[in-house]
Amino acid sequence: APLHAAAAAAVAALAQGGAKGKAPFVAHAPQLCASLVRLIGGGTGDRVVEQAVTAVGNLSTHGGFRKELVLKQAAVPALIAVLSAKLGPAARAVAVPNALAALHNLALLPEAAEALATEKVAEVLLAHLAVAQAAAGGGGSAVVARRAMAVLAKAAARNASVVSLILKRNAVRPVADTLVRVAADAAPAAAPAAPAAAPATPETSEEVAEAEEGQDLLGACVRVLASCAADEAGARAVCDAGALPVLCALLGRAGDSGLQGNAALCIGECAREPRCLAVLAVQHVVPPLLAIAHEQGGGAQKNAAIALGRLAKNPHCLQAIRDNHGIEILGRFLPKMK
Repeated sequence: APLHAAAAAAVAALAQGGAKGKAPFVAHAPQLCASLVRLIGGGTGDRVVEQAVTAVGNLSTHGGFRKELVLKQAAVPALIAVLSAKLGPAARAVAVPNALAALHNLALLPEAAEALATEKVAEVLLAHLAVAQAAAGGGGSAVVARRAMAVLAKAAARNASVVSLILKRNAVRPVADTLVRVAADAAPAAAPAAPAAAPATPETSEEVAEAEEGQDLLGACVRVLASCAADEAGARAVCDAGALPVLCALLGRAGDSGLQGNAALCIGECAREPRCLAVLAVQHVVPPLLAIAHEQGGGAQKNAAIALGRLAKNPHCLQAIRDNHGIEILGRFLPKMK
């Protein structure tokens, strides 16, 4: 066990960062990945599990290793098991956040995303989020919250039963509370800063990926709420939790089209529910949506236009759209609206 732990720690250290550190391991990917996955589930001691998970987390940022880990070595179920494993406090503080980081990376492959989009996994993630929120203020809890929310967002977007579980567990409120808190703390910037690392948690290069792909806690909260808002009861829960004013404010968050697009998506889903529509009608929502629809492209533009179409059912919002010459924007996207 000490030799296994030391070897896994060496791999983890050497494989940090970009492709350069991982290059020497590529030729040995099948044997290396098989050994690491076996160590994660082999019951050989907390220190071995801790270091093997960290090594897999670092390797999982590489596309070739992702395919090996997911398609041939069954790393996803092994990492999911770590989230509920009986580990000592020190090992758990390292293994859990790094397992979440690895799962987040591996979920870039549809096979891994499918395996994560289950009620069982969502139950575990919600439990970790509850613990992290109870321990709010600690660096380790912040890392776990960010990564658990990111994986939960992917699961909720893929499987309606995960959304049903979130609603059943009344988890929309704590997600919305986290959104409100993080949005208040985060200063708007053209380029979001990389998330802070937990001192006790060896970081994987997933932290870089989170910053580059907008996968921070704020963005993950918005994506979870957007998935929930597709359900009418979920939309009401988002409204009751007080998230709508924050979502409207995020529409003006320059420099992150992904965040703006997901906020527009959530607003558009909520706008189908009458009470939500009434709340949205008194927010500063039409001008920023029109700006996104005019100036951006892709998903953000489409989400903004659909949200405007649904807001137009309210007379106040319809007048604001007219006053801002938004009818032309809606006309372009009407065939795509529901």
